Amino acid sequence: MDGSHKLPLLVMGKFKTLRCFKGVRKLPVCYQSNSKAWMTAAIFTEWIQEFDRTMHCQKRKVLLTFDNCTAHPKVTNLKAVELLFLPPNTTSKSQPCDMGIINNVKCHYRGTLLKRLINYIDEGNDFNNFKLTLLDAAIILKQAWEKVEPATIRNCFKKAGFQASDSETETVKEESDVEPFLSRLLVEYGIPDSLESIENLDKEVPTAPSPSEAVNPSTQTEEETEDGNGPTAETDEDDQGEEIPPVNDENVATAMKTLSQYFMQKGITDDLLTKVQKTIDCHKVQSKKKAPSRLFSNLSLNKEWPKPLSLTSLLLSSGINLVGL
Repeated sequence: MDGSHKLPLLVMGKFKTLRCFKGVRKLPVCYQSNSKAWMTAAIFTEWIQEFDRTMHCQKRKVLLTFDNCTAHPKVTNLKAVELLFLPPNTTSKSQPCDMGIINNVKCHYRGTLLKRLINYIDEGNDFNNFKLTLLDAAIILKQAWEKVEPATIRNCFKKAGFQASDSETETVKEESDVEPFLSRLLVEYGIPDSLESIENLDKEVPTAPSPSEAVNPSTQTEEETEDGNGPTAETDEDDQGEEIPPVNDENVATAMKTLSQYFMQKGITDDLLTKVQKTIDCHKVQSKKKAPSRLFSNLSLNKEWPKPLSLTSLLLSSGINLVGL
């Protein structure tokens, strides 16, 4: 409630595996899939039970509030978590996430997305060919969630009635991540759009089944039960994302050297770079402890190693957490 503890976001997709996920050991968000990319009762129950186990191990007691959506069933036998379901038609007034938290995440997300689009156009590309994979979207979404200030979360809880009304509302200085880039797109590139249309782009997109579309558990088939709402495709044949190429220690060393030179030339403090190097070193040590020696298993006389990649791709391929980057 004070904004000091933010859980990893749960992202819904239609496909269980995608080409852009191959080679990635650790995604920047939690990912689940079903045929309509909706939250379902089965996924909700699984998430609640896992969260309950985590809180029980930490010896914490937690109260979670939810609307009365059909995808939010009552989950029993919880040890550390209590569920509070809001009355019908009150979400817009009593759910803290609807008081501005969700909108704040979307603004940060779309600001980063527009920045990427501008960079893509500046490189001489046609904006109509701009594409974003689900992995790209997950990375941007995680960064957007991290940008939401604790004070914003506290203010939204207060607005929803979770704090005394006479308590002082904190002032949060947040610049719009969307407006500067959208203005440039409108002026320089003539892309027809408006700030309002960007902010309300997905306002009417369903995220869970309506009461008439809810699945009756007693009539579910084994295939439908697996993901909570119908079969899930194994792979996304329409996904244009490419697999992240294998990354070896030489690629990592080259990328770190390039970053170090860039930091020195631009006069940027190398604290972040030092943190990244320590994280990579620790990961190497842990990997050597867990995995058996494979000194000669990957040797190939004719192997053509990939070119140096971006730091994000390097870390994702190695399964290293991106927190703080």
